[in-house]
Amino acid sequence: MPHAFVNTRINPFDLVLKWQEKTFHVEDILIKVQKGFGRPDGSCSLFPCFVIERHKKQFFYVEIRQKGKNRLVIHLDPATLVARTVGVRLALAWFSQNLINYDKNAQVDRGNLDEYFELLNQEPQLQAAELNRLQKKLSSMMRMADLRCQAEKFNLSIENLELPITWQEIFGNNNQVEIEIGPGKGKFILNEAKNHPDKNYLAIEWAGRYFKILLERLSKSEVTNLRLIHGDARIIFRDWIPQASVSKISILYPDPWWKKKHQKHKLFSTEFLLNLEKSLNSNGIFL
Repeated sequence: MPHAFVNTRINPFDLVLKWQEKTFHVEDILIKVQKGFGRPDGSCSLFPCFVIERHKKQFFYVEIRQKGKNRLVIHLDPATLVARTVGVRLALAWFSQNLINYDKNAQVDRGNLDEYFELLNQEPQLQAAELNRLQKKLSSMMRMADLRCQAEKFNLSIENLELPITWQEIFGNNNQVEIEIGPGKGKFILNEAKNHPDKNYLAIEWAGRYFKILLERLSKSEVTNLRLIHGDARIIFRDWIPQASVSKISILYPDPWWKKKHQKHKLFSTEFLLNLEKSLNSNGIFL
């Protein structure tokens, strides 16, 4: 979520009392932040915000929340559904920058909005080019985010699964199940699933950055017989995989974890291998 921090002795409710409606624009983006409301205990406040950009108008709330002593976090109200466009991110940066006017000793920590603060501080004649660059960059990021959302229907959340799991319930058929542990960006298992639509596939990936790429690639493909789990394969095989239910398990590129201090991260152990064995059916294969 886009956010910034302000280090100040003023609490969120003090800002409600001090803030007056303000309007700001950069090129074709218009931003208006109205007077807010908040909790009298000073822990949290909300400010109504309007953003108009490229003929698109959005209304949302900016939330200011106490984040430790003398530190505020400024972000979008989680209950408000809003596209996180350049205009919305710019509104958060502009609003955060304005808050230091109420405390001469306040300091802004730009969070993940650094480029938007830079845009605000540029000369007007340079803002148009920078705004265009950010819009192109964010457009690509939002397309990737949309692809990940589209693939969520193939993503198995451990928290939402109930024991004992059944492949029939997950895939809707009784086809053979093959599992790859550590698929990375998914080239191998996506190819396998595409070439063998009569089989079911499960990919278990621990690394978040690779899991995101895998979600994006799955969304772009026409594969429907592949499911994904983001988690620790050791726990998943211990607690979730039904016994004698898998026809093939592949581990093509396991992390070596060769340093002594990293031994606890090693995937292979007697317990893990026994759990793999239990999950394979009588003709199962382990690669």
